[in-house]
Amino acid sequence: MKWIKKLFGKKENRSEPVETFARKISSEEFPSWLNTGFEKLSQEISENSALVLKELEASLLEISENKLQLSEAKVVGDFDVRVVKRAKSNRENMIRQVEILVDKIKIPESKELKNLSEFHEKTAQQLNSCVENMARSLRYTGGVFPRETKELTDTLGKFGIILQKLQECFRVHAEEIDAYRTASETFEIIRELSASKKHEEREIQQQKEKIRVFKAELKELQSASEAFEQSAEGQRYKKLKAELLEAETQSKKAKSNLSALLLPLSNNLERLKKLHESGRYTLKPEIRAELEACLKEPETLNFSFFEELKILFEDPALDLKAQKKEKALNQVEFAAQDFESRKKEYLKAFQILEKNKAELANLDLGALEQFQQKKLKLQSKSELAKEELEHSLKKMEILSPELETKKEELQKKVLLLDSKVKLDFIVNY
Repeated sequence: MKWIKKLFGKKENRSEPVETFARKISSEEFPSWLNTGFEKLSQEISENSALVLKELEASLLEISENKLQLSEAKVVGDFDVRVVKRAKSNRENMIRQVEILVDKIKIPESKELKNLSEFHEKTAQQLNSCVENMARSLRYTGGVFPRETKELTDTLGKFGIILQKLQECFRVHAEEIDAYRTASETFEIIRELSASKKHEEREIQQQKEKIRVFKAELKELQSASEAFEQSAEGQRYKKLKAELLEAETQSKKAKSNLSALLLPLSNNLERLKKLHESGRYTLKPEIRAELEACLKEPETLNFSFFEELKILFEDPALDLKAQKKEKALNQVEFAAQDFESRKKEYLKAFQILEKNKAELANLDLGALEQFQQKKLKLQSKSELAKEELEHSLKKMEILSPELETKKEELQKKVLLLDSKVKLDFIVNY
């Protein structure tokens, strides 16, 4: 039917997919495929290089023969003695440099690509070094021994040309060699990135599951906590907590009122302390202790303290001006008037506070404490899981595009080596 449609110019409704790639390779097959291809290329280079190595070996023999001819060459012609002497001296240098070169060059038995590449690089350096060290000697030696010198330099030049032929064996395949090398490296990077990605994917699922479990447990705990709050014990705890808060407020207020009453006395009391400390006035130990209490813990004072203060400020031995003494006595009188009532108010508030504390301490709050402790632990674990989840998500943001980039790079290298091969583990290429 297809040929009839073509004949009458009819088009098919569906276009047949064209298979661009003849072969797909899985990640398991890839290393073997890569090694096989590289070995095949290496074998081809080795076979081509074998002939060149034989030429190099023959060229080395020729160099040795020409070196011997130069060393045995006789002086022909009428030359100045000094010219001959200089020529022979420089001939010795040329022969020594050639001997060093021949001794160092070892034709490799192994035709592996790495060995051949290293041999070429090393030999090229040695040849350049030999030629550079001979350069000055050529003029003097060539003038007296022209034929032998030329034959030796010609064979060295020939050796260099053959060495370039060996380099050409690699150069024509340089792109492929690099593709094999980088493909292998990129594949290893892809394996590492893929493993890291799978690890992070597992971590993300695990942390999400942990967060879900913690959330469910917190919900159950909240329900249990609310049930406790509605119970008789919970209602009593709530009432006592409110009463304790009120008692703390009243106690602080009462102590603040008591301290405010004595505040005007603080400067004069500090002055008494300093006079005592400097030795200009002596206070009895019990009076000094009451001074400290008045400044820090006024609720512990007795009313008699004010009578003692009056006696102190009226004492002629006290080094205070009359005006300041009168002011201090007025402050003592003012404080003494309300001290008892404000102290009583504070002590009452303090007793209520202690009573509320005792009642609250006698409650059986084991269940509530367990709720609170478990809640704190679950919240801490949940926050940690959220942090780890965020960390894994950020790593995935980096890993995913990096992995895709490396996959694209690898496929391009593979296409360079074989345009009909597609890597089956390369996604969305």
